[in-house]
Amino acid sequence: MARITQLLLDILKPRHPPLPEFTRQLAELQAGLRVTAEVVEIDDRTETLTVFCEGEDIDLEGITEAISGMGGSLHSIDKVQVLNDNGKHG
Repeated sequence: MARITQLLLDILKPRHPPLPEFTRQLAELQAGLRVTAEVVEIDDRTETLTVFCEGEDIDLEGITEAISGMGGSLHSIDKVQVLNDNGKHG
């Protein structure tokens, strides 16, 4: 089975929740998920973030729903790493 192990995301979010809480909520979606967020641009109401996620089997749909649930939007998926560990070649 091929699993997503890394994602680099471009996200626009409102100023609330603050960055540490936003990042924590994403990391709490899955055991072992590591999330790093960096502010790229900020204005009065929004922040543009680069978010790096790393884990064993990342649930992209769950992350996208969580971002939306906090008032944000996923602008783009800028990098993906997928691991195929089923031992088959094809």
